[in-house]
Amino acid sequence: MCGRYVLSTPFDAVASVLRIAAAPGDLPLFPPRYNIAPSQQVAIVRSVAQGRGNELAVVRWGFVPFWSKTGGAGDGPPPPINARSETVDTKPMFREAFKHRRCLIPADGFYEWKVAPEGGKGKRPYLVTSRSGLFAMAGLWERWTPPDGGDPLETCVILTTPPNPFLSSLHDRMPAILPRRDWDAWLDLATEPAAAKALLRPLADGPDGDLEMRPVSRRVNSPRNDDAACIAPPEADPAPTASVPLKRARSGRDAGSGSLFGGDGGGA
Repeated sequence: MCGRYVLSTPFDAVASVLRIAAAPGDLPLFPPRYNIAPSQQVAIVRSVAQGRGNELAVVRWGFVPFWSKTGGAGDGPPPPINARSETVDTKPMFREAFKHRRCLIPADGFYEWKVAPEGGKGKRPYLVTSRSGLFAMAGLWERWTPPDGGDPLETCVILTTPPNPFLSSLHDRMPAILPRRDWDAWLDLATEPAAAKALLRPLADGPDGDLEMRPVSRRVNSPRNDDAACIAPPEADPAPTASVPLKRARSGRDAGSGSLFGGDGGGA
């Protein structure tokens, strides 16, 4: 995991929490999102070159390495959305980005699916949140330039770890959620790779690790539904509707019910 998540905090508040020095008018537009899915545009925080601090950027979720020949198109496997923290520094797809292009991916919560309780049908979606509010997942970003010299494509991947005890009953992986004390070290490219990798561990107990989970509406099963009803209690399950028509890049993943997380990026 992570294969679907929420970011509804206004961008100016995200910038404040993550200490982005930018006027509201200088921030990219990003409306409240309740069902962010692979291949869509997502918000990241990354360092800016030449010691100019950090910036909020919007990139595509699904990692395309700089050396790709197709930019994630074609008949090959879909771009990975997750990468295992245990091997991110050695896998050819990710190791250069791990050294030079680390990022934070802000979120208000993420989804996971679990077999419904006895007597239930299918899988029930759960929303995992933090009592401290907005949190940040560790990620990598990359810039791919088409061979013909067209516009570059920027993409990202979310890093994962084994679950902490709280989430172990839900799934065998969880996003690498970084405590606030580690945000600067993760983004600082002066941090040695070994020290950066040591930050990638299951979120421990404490203010940043005070997680909650609750069942939510099956409306979230369809990535075409992207509104506050997705996080409503299951008793309020509405009939499915297409509230947001999406232009999805080729993903090769079914973003319906069930975990998108188990493969962790196919070879990650």
